[in-house]
Amino acid sequence: MPDSLENIALDKIKLLNGQVVSSVEDADFILFIHCGDNPGASYRDIAQNVRQLMTQKPVALVDLSEDYDYRECLFPSLLVNNTPVPQLLSYAGWNSASNSIGTALAQGAIVVLQSRLLSPAALPSLYARNLTFNCARFWTTGHISRRFAIK
Repeated sequence: MPDSLENIALDKIKLLNGQVVSSVEDADFILFIHCGDNPGASYRDIAQNVRQLMTQKPVALVDLSEDYDYRECLFPSLLVNNTPVPQLLSYAGWNSASNSIGTALAQGAIVVLQSRLLSPAALPSLYARNLTFNCARFWTTGHISRRFAIK
């Protein structure tokens, strides 16, 4: 991408009519962008940070690789670190920065808005559909298929 990750994120936030806030308390959710640049590196500290942030607010995770190498992605470290990945608000990666950031933000915004508009009885269905979409994203990024034997 011919622009910084920050500028791409700001552009996508603007498209959603959103705004960047200075405190987690004021946020609807946290956009966390990871762009690995070291194949095989341990991203344990970053994974622990994501897990800790998930206790404060929903997290929309963008998991990119500088060299399109799955070993640069954060997802395997999240699994090893016992991060509750099913609880991620949204997940996108293994695509262009613009596409991944836009997907994670749009999904996060849709789920947060719907959770405010739907009746309490409809929330389990919303969360189940969101988890289904996230699981498809986990699978298509290749992390699960590389981590587990598929039969």
